[in-house]
Amino acid sequence: MALELVVVAPYKLEFREYKEPPLAENQIRVRSEFSSAKHGTERGFYRGTGALVHGSMNEDNIYIPDKAGKRIYPYLLGNMTVGTIIEVGLKVKRWREGDRVFFYGGFRETHTIPEEEAWPLYPGMAPESAVYLDPAKYAFGGINSAQVSLGYRVAVFGLGAIGQMAVQMAKLSGAMEIYGVDNYQLRRQAALKYGATEVIDPSGCDTGRLIKEKTGGVGVDVAIEASGAVAGLHHAIRGTMRGGKIVTVGLYEGGATDLRLAEDWHRNQQVMIASQGPNFPSHNHPYWAGPRFTETVIELLRRGWLKTEGLVLPVVPFLEADKAYQEVEEHPEETIKLGVRY
Repeated sequence: MALELVVVAPYKLEFREYKEPPLAENQIRVRSEFSSAKHGTERGFYRGTGALVHGSMNEDNIYIPDKAGKRIYPYLLGNMTVGTIIEVGLKVKRWREGDRVFFYGGFRETHTIPEEEAWPLYPGMAPESAVYLDPAKYAFGGINSAQVSLGYRVAVFGLGAIGQMAVQMAKLSGAMEIYGVDNYQLRRQAALKYGATEVIDPSGCDTGRLIKEKTGGVGVDVAIEASGAVAGLHHAIRGTMRGGKIVTVGLYEGGATDLRLAEDWHRNQQVMIASQGPNFPSHNHPYWAGPRFTETVIELLRRGWLKTEGLVLPVVPFLEADKAYQEVEEHPEETIKLGVRY
């Protein structure tokens, strides 16, 4: 029997045996080689604090709390996987056994998915680049929604996987000044390596005010809030110029006691956009909806325009993924994006 890593209750992980279903005509079966986590989203399920643990979105896209306690466990951890096809359905036309592909899939040894849900792992494309498709899509949604352009000043709050991609995309878009904000030195150093012109440790300063001072009292044109922390959103507002844009790509939890709307927000006539990557791209150009969005991000990764070397950290064997996941939760300063090899 094959194994998968699941959360069975808040803060409790288990390797669980599973059995693959019979292969449908349009499906492929993949043996996993490399997977990655999506810490911001998965954290809510791991801790039991996420909004979707205690409710769900209805057909009108309105959040409905579930007072009865919806059962969401066991919940499969992991986000994206690279692997080799070991079996194809009778009507599969695109793939053959032995093809290497990547797709959305968690920490499990095999996956059975529809053929159209996989993308080819191009020659020379590292698995570490392929698993960055998801964070790069969310970063691209933020950059696209903000319409970052040549000469812009940009601040990126939160330098995890999404924030690292946002820094690089801001640079590719022509941003002249890029401020990376994060509590952890490891992430700040990575951002400097790949495009940030300056980094800020928010733990010891009034970050929004500091950004204003560094920009001659004006503020950045655009703030990309990728931390998922309400304090990050507060300082994104404080550090953005009058009439500027704040685009959120992080997933927030709980209340907003660190957010004040009485001063900077109230007076600066800013625009705030909640971007959800490819799901609801906010852009004046209608053709960014659909396959083009994802295909563009894949091409940026394939060409190496988006760098991922050193941005999957740590990388551990599959059977050590449970301990590594707990270490990441306890010591986020030592990681950017957890990778797992099989």
